Amino acid sequence: MRIGILTLHFPHNYGAMLQAHALSWQLQEFGFNVEIIDYRQENIASWTEYPRFDDIIKFNSYPIALIKYIISNYNFKIHRTQQYKRFENFLKNELKLSEITYFSKASLEKTNSIYDIIICGSDQIWNTKILGETPNTYFLDFFKGHKIAYAASAGNSLINDKEEDLFISNLKQFDLVGVRESQLGKCLTMMGIENSVVLDPTLLVDESFWIKQVKKCEEKYILLYYVKKDIEIYELANKISKKKGIKIIEIPYSLEKIKNVEKRFDVGPFEFLNLFYNAEEIITNSYHGTCFSLIFRKKFHVIFGDYPERLKNILTLLKFDITSDKIQEFSPNLNSNYEFCIQELRKESKEYIYNVLTKIESGEILKDDKCNCTNL
Repeated sequence: MRIGILTLHFPHNYGAMLQAHALSWQLQEFGFNVEIIDYRQENIASWTEYPRFDDIIKFNSYPIALIKYIISNYNFKIHRTQQYKRFENFLKNELKLSEITYFSKASLEKTNSIYDIIICGSDQIWNTKILGETPNTYFLDFFKGHKIAYAASAGNSLINDKEEDLFISNLKQFDLVGVRESQLGKCLTMMGIENSVVLDPTLLVDESFWIKQVKKCEEKYILLYYVKKDIEIYELANKISKKKGIKIIEIPYSLEKIKNVEKRFDVGPFEFLNLFYNAEEIITNSYHGTCFSLIFRKKFHVIFGDYPERLKNILTLLKFDITSDKIQEFSPNLNSNYEFCIQELRKESKEYIYNVLTKIESGEILKDDKCNCTNL
């Protein structure tokens, strides 16, 4: 039985690449023959373009200012080149990819003669604002075999009336639907789609999987990792830095220079893991920034921005108390419920995916049986 995973594995995004790595590894650990389908959606492929030195010209048409910009950002370009290589090396060396690379939805028709099962997910595969395809490839409407969704997400997007038929008509063809956020799960339930809320793959695997991939260092620092700039991040970081007498390191979102902040532009997936593992404290407004703070049992601060639902979902699942405050401090080590919750959710999520795969393999679930069953 051959299994393919269709997900957002190739963008140079830490969460996207690491969740694909984790799900693939876990299914292999179960003993299944699995690989990631190397599908490169065109409008997302631009996210991984090799950094060029001439692309900054389009941002500034004033010669003197342009020269200053080039000089001040030359080192940035060098570091971004290093980062690009690190992402590409991780993609090639750590992810088990299909021999065929697919560049269009039409080309994915070939998967019907290769795989018995396709698992779509995790990450924001049903976020129509990001993917823009109609119908979305990640609904697997091109595939005639067994279809499973694992920890699929629509991001912060709510399913509107126009999209409702798209979700219903496609997900009714799935053997099992597992989603990452409770909000999406409730929407699907209202549409008549049975589903379960399961852990993101980064949390699905045991912590030991990630710890084997990091190196301990003695450097003391506060780590900043965010997906949307917020001045309060820096205000909080400086306050903690002064109190503890340690420096601030940022995995940067922008070029902007910030006083007292060391920006590291050359961070690949392994370097990302190391920075989280060795940090004294973490400040983030990112979903996977929150996940890895939890995985490495760090004291961390979450900045809840305009769309806090995804962050609140994972923290609520793990029995952290959520208030209406924009900034909240969390620590797995100080939460008496955390260990029990993470182990139970991990056990349930593993059973969820393992049970349906073994039932398909044994013939208990046939190709035309669409069980949408939450109690496998």
